[in-house]
Amino acid sequence: MSYKTIGKDFFERHQSKLLWLLNKPLVGKWFRRVLCINGSKSAIGSREIVKIVPNAIFWDTSPGQQTAEFRTNDKFALRIYYAFLPVWLALGYSHCYKALSKDFFRSNQELLIWLLNNKYTKQWFRWVLRIQGDRSQVGKKDILNILPHAIFWKGETEEYVGEFRTHAKFSKRLYYAFRPLWWMCHFWDSLIADRWIPKYSFGFASITVKPDADPETNTVDGTIYATIAEDTWATIRTGAGTLAEDDTGTMQLAYYVAGPTTNMWVTTGRGVALFDTSQITRKAGVSSAIAYIYIPVGGIADPSSNTPGVVATGPVLVQSDTSLDILDYAAVLAAPAAASTSSFASWSESAYGNITLNTGVISREGITKLGFTSDNDFFEDFDPIWGADELTKISGRSSDSAGTAEDPYMVVNFAYFLRGSSLVIYPDPDPDNITTMSAVAVKFLGIGVGETWANIRTGNADSVSQENALISNLQGDSGLGTGFWRRLSRTFLLFDTSSLPTSSTITTGTLSIYGNDKFDGGGFSPDVNIYDATPASNTNILTTDFTNIGSTAQCDTTITYANWTISDYNDFVLNSTGISNIDKSGVSKFGARNATNDAANVEPTWSTGFSYLRCYLTNGVGLSNDPKLVVNYSISSPFGGARQFGEN
Repeated sequence: MSYKTIGKDFFERHQSKLLWLLNKPLVGKWFRRVLCINGSKSAIGSREIVKIVPNAIFWDTSPGQQTAEFRTNDKFALRIYYAFLPVWLALGYSHCYKALSKDFFRSNQELLIWLLNNKYTKQWFRWVLRIQGDRSQVGKKDILNILPHAIFWKGETEEYVGEFRTHAKFSKRLYYAFRPLWWMCHFWDSLIADRWIPKYSFGFASITVKPDADPETNTVDGTIYATIAEDTWATIRTGAGTLAEDDTGTMQLAYYVAGPTTNMWVTTGRGVALFDTSQITRKAGVSSAIAYIYIPVGGIADPSSNTPGVVATGPVLVQSDTSLDILDYAAVLAAPAAASTSSFASWSESAYGNITLNTGVISREGITKLGFTSDNDFFEDFDPIWGADELTKISGRSSDSAGTAEDPYMVVNFAYFLRGSSLVIYPDPDPDNITTMSAVAVKFLGIGVGETWANIRTGNADSVSQENALISNLQGDSGLGTGFWRRLSRTFLLFDTSSLPTSSTITTGTLSIYGNDKFDGGGFSPDVNIYDATPASNTNILTTDFTNIGSTAQCDTTITYANWTISDYNDFVLNSTGISNIDKSGVSKFGARNATNDAANVEPTWSTGFSYLRCYLTNGVGLSNDPKLVVNYSISSPFGGARQFGEN
């Protein structure tokens, strides 16, 4: 707790008490001394104070006129805080766990995860948080993230599992387990560190928020009842709520009371439980969700053998996320998503029961709002069996129950990209529909019409082919002699990578080309590497594109003639430049060309022999030999940073 907790709201709420203390003959003198507004320290003198706020006092000077005396900061709040520190500690003690907020969990996440998963501390620390045994579904699995109200772990498939409490229960358990430690930190921070040596502060100068008896801040759970004079089942079902309870420790899952007259009823109850599931982003796919509620001894009564099932509805459009209202009674039945039902036999006392939820009720980046009632109540044509004054119920614990070991909780399985983290893309075969292609642009001049090295590297190609590609070839012109060339080729490889998640981080990329031949009649030892490419069209490579393959290598390792593989793929592992060339929202464009001579613009030793490396393009049969791009990527997990699917 800090003096800032004693804010304007505190002064407004306790204004009459403060004025009584300030103006009573005996106590007033003492209390004014406490606030340092006695004697020469204030112009108020002995006049009656009519208003006080954290930084000012007001008094009447004449009819219709007032005088106000201000301080530069909230001095009166500060003085009240330090003068009555033991009182604030006593009043706020049970709610000080709120200082262990989301920020605390985030900043100490690494330590908390270590304590939860380390083999020496795992069993003890999970017991501290009451997530051992049947109190949680995590079992012995490693916990990936913990928040004040939730834990997350990796499921059996490429999914995450989140287990949520309706309140900040893990904050509460940490606080009570290590209460002396937090208060030592608090006194150190508020009395010494924050004033004199801030760099040694633990950040616990403010260790509580407000001393409310029922301090919901984000979510709530409890029951709304409808109690009336005797009436029919249809009337009590469709009537209004009369009592909302969110601080009794009980949440009714099925509840109704019969009247003394045959087939007449006096009370029904409907439960509501809210869970903060904002950690699950909108891009997640929720595959399953289960709510778990603890049934205490005496929690089940069924004197007329109605065997009521429990129906879960949602999202329940409650009036407030932090307190229940009698208007929420009707909202439980009005929830739009399809309801789910759990049979009476699946619930027993002194144990957790569960109900599988419709995944449509789970709110991503928001609050999941569940309602519970009996199947008799939910289905209009299913009146219960009447018995005079009999109570039928399945009553569960709410988060406000005494102790912290029997809270309701919800387990959600969700994945961020169900297709996984490796994407394989092929260019489209001819005819190209609307996306991509692969093709080789070839300069193949007749004997006697060759070009100089500078000229054969520029200008237009003579032909374009999508069949087998001479991915790297050279030949001199025997008709013109030394310094003239008649063969040179360059290959375009385009891939539609728009299916990659835009929020993903690409970790590796490999472009693979299937070799089918090689020959070195000219002694050039042709090699090949991958480069940037900018063809005019994604679906129609033209002869004018010959110069639209760049010289910036997208792979750090050139494949030499000796290493060119026939009848298998040749893999080019993309470097950082190549990875950055992968377009997550469009087409990734690459080119292949001779590295040592063509890309580097180094004229080879002239020869009339023909040398080449040959590969398959996309116009063959099937995909077994096609060029392919394999992209591995990670996505932002809900736990900060990136986590690749399949990562242990």
